[in-house]
Amino acid sequence: MITGRPPALPSHRRRAGGAILAVLIMAALAAGPLTARGQEDEDRGAFFFGLNAAAGAFQGDFDGRLTLWHFDKAFAVPPLPGDISLGLSFGQRTRTGQWEVVFLQASKSVLWQNQNLGVSLSHLEIRGKAWVFPRSPVRPFMCLGFGFPWLRVTDGARLGGAAENVSYYGGSLVLGGGVLADLGARLTFSAGAGYRMLWFLYAFGGGKGRDISKLTPEYGGAFFGRPLKASRLGLEVSLGVLL
Repeated sequence: MITGRPPALPSHRRRAGGAILAVLIMAALAAGPLTARGQEDEDRGAFFFGLNAAAGAFQGDFDGRLTLWHFDKAFAVPPLPGDISLGLSFGQRTRTGQWEVVFLQASKSVLWQNQNLGVSLSHLEIRGKAWVFPRSPVRPFMCLGFGFPWLRVTDGARLGGAAENVSYYGGSLVLGGGVLADLGARLTFSAGAGYRMLWFLYAFGGGKGRDISKLTPEYGGAFFGRPLKASRLGLEVSLGVLL
């Protein structure tokens, strides 16, 4: 069995307080006359910075019941932390849409085979959004993007009685839609829903990286034969400041 004490993770109250403080700072920076941005400014593109939050439960292989093996080394496949992910975004808004780079992160202590493990899921996404009504102050949009998730499990690998950290790396696709509203001259708010599909291809834990398809779900058994998969249909909100 994999043993070890999970790391101290930030409380929900501390993270919520930090998010509220960031929102207040961004709102103060965005204070200004409630006038429409000039068409010339929007046509050439305006860069923006945003605060993002996403929520939703993951489905797939990460159900807390799976272990992958490489000879005598065991890799834990615990549940993903999917309650709330917080992050930052940066991009450029134009007359027809916007592109953005988004970083989301969630950490949690999860139960895996009657043990608590510290799990941290980070996700870097590159997205494009197209406005349905480009001239409206309230703009429905369609979103398409791809990303690079990585999962870190504290004490998630075991070899010869020793516990080590394990990390999983892969790729993802995201498809969604929502509404973006101009709250002022420089402040925007968006809300929507999105579907994410994640594939984890490689595992790194205390040594050489391993192709997940070449690991075995049973000790000495047949190869797993594919990447680890997870999907999430969830909600996301963002508060942005035009720079």
